Order: sequence, then C-alpha cells, then structure tokens
Amino acid sequence: ISNNEKTEWLPLYYASFAYIMISFQEPENAKKDTYLDQAQKYLDQATVIEPNESELYLLQGFLYPSRMNINPMNRGIVYIGKMTASLDKALELNPDNPRIYYLRATMTFHTPEAYGGGAAKALPLYQMADEKFRIFKPKTELSPNWGKEINEAELKKLQEAQKQ
Repeated sequence: ISNNEKTEWLPLYYASFAYIMISFQEPENAKKDTYLDQAQKYLDQATVIEPNESELYLLQGFLYPSRMNINPMNRGIVYIGKMTASLDKALELNPDNPRIYYLRATMTFHTPEAYGGGAAKALPLYQMADEKFRIFKPKTELSPNWGKEINEAELKKLQEAQKQ
C-alpha cells in the first residue's frame, strides 16, 4: 500500500510499526537490526510526507529502545537521549497522545532507581497514560490507536505489587 499511496504517511507508519513488532519476536540480534533498519526506512519516508505528525515522533521513540535492547550496555548511551528527544517532540506536537505517556512510563520503569527510574516513578506515568487513553479519540478509523491494553496491564501489575 505504501508503494501506491505516495502522499499518505499512515501506510508507511504501519509498515514501520510492523517491522518494529516483528523485531521483538526475532531471537537473532543481527536480524532484529535488519528489521529495525527497514522500520527506520519507512518511518523516515513517512516523516518527509508529514513532518509535524506526533505519531511519527512517538514511533521513533519506540524504535530507539528496540535498538537499545539488542545490546543495552553499548547502545543505551546512544539511544536513550534520542528516545527522550523524540518523545519530547511528540509531546510538543500533541500533549493528548496517550502513547507518549505509556512509552515514558515504560522507559522509566526499566531505568534503574539509581538513575531516576523504577516502579514508583513509573506508576504515575502509567496512571497519566490511563487517563489519556480513557478520553483519547483517534483522528480517523485508520489512525494509530494501540497501547491502551498493554498500559492497563502494566498499571494493574504495578498497583497489585504496591498492595503487597
């Protein structure tokens, strides 16, 4: 579809999103990088078409930690700042996008407490994402609308862990 719809960013967005998701299922790091390279290619093309679309910066902020997770010790320093900058840009363009808060919560949860992360710091971000998801309405029926279920699951786990 993205080859036929040269002026539409959504097919490229979904192609990129699909390659990112495939990379999570791939056990071999070299293949993960290949999938993420393809995801980046589609994302770059989409950003040329729609340079002020928050969803594209959000997706970039999702792609960077996917690369980082391949080799956190070596890649963390490279990608954490890029992820933060991408999410900052997405937030600037659309502060009502709940996926921004979900990704920030996830990043915070997986950051060691010694570096300002951890479950206690992530919980209010998951709660904020939950509030945003409750009122979020996609622009169109084809617009990105993922993340609510995983955010709810993560929020529930953290809330249950707090009770113990």
